[in-house]
Amino acid sequence: MTEWRFYGREPELEKVDSALRYPKFVCKRIHGRRGVGKAELVAEAGRRTRGKPPVLIFELRSPELESAEAARQRLLDTAGNELGPEILQDLPHPHPVLPADNFTGVVRHLLFRDVAVTLDGFHHARPMGLEGPIKLLIDHSGPLHNPRPTGKLFVMGSHQQRFMAMFRSDQPLFQRFYGNINLHQWQAPTVLEMAAEHDFLRNPGRFLTLWTACGGIPRNWEAFANSDESAARLRDFSRWPDDDSWRRAFLGWQEERLRGPDERFDSRSYVELDEPHRKVLEWLAHNKARRGSEFWRFPEELRDRAKPGLAESLKVLSSHLELVERVGEFWRKPALTWRSDLRWQRSPDLWRIRDNDTLFQLAVTGTPEPGNRENGNPRRVGSMPRTGQMLEALENLEGPALERFAADWLRNLPCMGWSGHGCWRRQRGTEALGDVDAMALPDSEEGTPLVLASCKRDPAKHNPGRLSRQLGAFLEDVGTGKDDDEGAEWLRSLPQRRLLISPEFTEGQRSRFAETGFECIGIRDMARELGIDPGPSAQG
Repeated sequence: MTEWRFYGREPELEKVDSALRYPKFVCKRIHGRRGVGKAELVAEAGRRTRGKPPVLIFELRSPELESAEAARQRLLDTAGNELGPEILQDLPHPHPVLPADNFTGVVRHLLFRDVAVTLDGFHHARPMGLEGPIKLLIDHSGPLHNPRPTGKLFVMGSHQQRFMAMFRSDQPLFQRFYGNINLHQWQAPTVLEMAAEHDFLRNPGRFLTLWTACGGIPRNWEAFANSDESAARLRDFSRWPDDDSWRRAFLGWQEERLRGPDERFDSRSYVELDEPHRKVLEWLAHNKARRGSEFWRFPEELRDRAKPGLAESLKVLSSHLELVERVGEFWRKPALTWRSDLRWQRSPDLWRIRDNDTLFQLAVTGTPEPGNRENGNPRRVGSMPRTGQMLEALENLEGPALERFAADWLRNLPCMGWSGHGCWRRQRGTEALGDVDAMALPDSEEGTPLVLASCKRDPAKHNPGRLSRQLGAFLEDVGTGKDDDEGAEWLRSLPQRRLLISPEFTEGQRSRFAETGFECIGIRDMARELGIDPGPSAQG
């Protein structure tokens, strides 16, 4: 079995590596939801610098579990065990502000011993009473103080609301950190690289199921790649006669994993959100806002419970936590500077959950009770849905998940400046007039095509004739009206690459669709276009 390793994150690694190599004191904060790989990022940077300086990762626990005094003793034990007892020799005499007999005094000592101290779970710093002492620690490590430590201080937290609140302009830690690294989910190239290495692309349809459930969260993929015997049976795709039986077994494994003592339902710390924000997420997971209704026309019950207001919840969930986004169409009237980000005409009434992991846990495996927000595994409301219900919900999510993956893949192709999914949806009654599922615009490279794509989980459902008419209507529609301009004309003048996207195609389907002017792109094709060898197919 291929061993799990560190994947991607080169820009973020460069930032951490630069901080580790800097000859003076540095302090940085690292944002990101639980499971996205914050601690592993620092650990990998430490491995690449070969322990110079040594990196110590220490997790702060909830004050309900551990006091600051107990944390100090655990920090001493951890440093002695991981870095050697000599690192703790000659603890300094009590500092006027940071005595050695408190937590920050020990951190100060390690910084003077050139250790890169990483405080994980830093969202607990305020309730532990560490916010003010950490401020003083940084202040007394600056250029105006002599002697000055040469170690590094990284802080990171998964509870984004609590974590970010400590760095507002009216808080003690405002402008105390010299940089911010925001760790997002993996993009398509990293997911494909990892999946190819672990042979998950052998069956593209089952890879799509994994992507729908795991998204770009490294911990989710690592759990599937490295965990128990039941996951090993799932990884052996050849033993399953059909996709339905494999999906059922996969959902059973997910149910068991999510009930386990080491796992929490925590899509962007979901259970730690305020109740109004949770209600909005739940509603979006199980319903679709309808065209023509403003976003404040959610159900009355939801509006009543979403205090201080639904608009505020949507702001927190979109701008601050990046959990939801407005649904929009490619802008019909692009401005002359349309190569900027102003390419969407966003509708105020349509919203959607933007990441797979959150949507999967809310819409498929069931909603948890808030329960104990700090520790342990919160109980779910009632029991998990029946496997049949979960299977139906999962299958309904795989189509939109394929569109998200296609857009992410297109964004990472050479010479592409922008990509999106759900770009043009028009309907008259039950008749679909337009359906551009994914689209990519070139940057300034001459000759780079405009990419227009239709995504279907079942390749047999592609209709090239109808799609050709729809794509023609889309290009006529862009920029029409009194504000038609050069940007729209430039779009229509571009060479085109028209794609049909499904998990995989048979050779017969490829030949038949090619005759209509469309190119078939499966998930394994996506890997090849990014220079990734997808490995052997399920057919050998």
